[in-house]
Amino acid sequence: MPYCSKDGFIRLWRRADDTHSLVPISKIPVNGFVNSLKFSPSGKYLIAGIGQEHRLGRWWRIKEAKNSIVLYSWQNKS
Repeated sequence: MPYCSKDGFIRLWRRADDTHSLVPISKIPVNGFVNSLKFSPSGKYLIAGIGQEHRLGRWWRIKEAKNSIVLYSWQNKS
C-alpha cells in the first residue's frame, strides 16, 4: 500500500499476516508534492505524479520541484 504526505517521501506498507497491522517496507524520497500514485497492473512499477503545488490548491509551492511523472521499479515480495 503506498502512502505519501508533504514530508518528501512516498512510503510503502504491507499488511502483517499475523496481526493485520501495517508494516513499513520502503521509503522513497521525492522532491515535490505527490499528487497521484498508481501501481502498474503487474505490480512491478509504482508511478507517481509530482508537482510544485498540491493538486487541490495553491497553499504551498516547492519552487525547486519539477512537474513530472516518475516511474519507480518495485519488486513486490508479498
